[in-house]
Amino acid sequence: MRIIDQQQDMLTLTEQLVRIESKIESKEKQLQKIINDQSKIIQNTDAFFAQESQKKTSSPPQAEANSNEKMSMEAVPSVTATALDNRSAIVSSSATEMSTTAVTATLTTSAPIPLAQSTHPIQQLSAESEKNTYSAAYLAAKAGRYDEAIRLFNLLLQNNPQSEYSDQALFWLGSSQNNLGQHQAAIETFKRLIEIYPNSQKHTEAYLSLANIYAKTDQKALEKNILTILIEQHPDSEQAAQAKLLLQ
Repeated sequence: MRIIDQQQDMLTLTEQLVRIESKIESKEKQLQKIINDQSKIIQNTDAFFAQESQKKTSSPPQAEANSNEKMSMEAVPSVTATALDNRSAIVSSSATEMSTTAVTATLTTSAPIPLAQSTHPIQQLSAESEKNTYSAAYLAAKAGRYDEAIRLFNLLLQNNPQSEYSDQALFWLGSSQNNLGQHQAAIETFKRLIEIYPNSQKHTEAYLSLANIYAKTDQKALEKNILTILIEQHPDSEQAAQAKLLLQ
């Protein structure tokens, strides 16, 4: 009887595993469909803006001037670092003279970082599209498709700057930029996260990531100062413990 009972239990467990695997497969298909749909939306959007750009190049000079004026008024936030070269050069040239206090001031009391202009008008994503865009970007980053991840995170941050996913998006955007060797862009992205979202769960990780980039780019003074600030502001965090080891 015990053997029969055990066999029945095994059959029951097997059936449950089959049902679970079936559900997982169904969810994976649904997620892939969402990613594919989002990619189609982005492709259609890019095609639309390409057509608009062609129209503008063939417009009369006066119309083009008016269009450029309108675009400058409608410029939207972007987390790329193309408008930050002057500020970055100043920080880099004075790295050897910076103190912990100076770095703290740079991260917490300086004027907002200038944002690169975008020619795309703001088109706020719906709550569902916002969530799907973040999910697709996150999965792309985890899969090593960093170019795709950067494009999707930028899309989210440009169109929904106050998104509930903004701090997470900035962190993974900076990580993707760093993985592609876009170190200066990653530095500015992590700075934005630190400045704008001091209560984010990614705040301490952003400090540590920033210090790691400074170490990778041989900016030892900046690395030391960032690690020191991390320890002072978040002494009980796991990242502070790692920072202490790095300073030894």
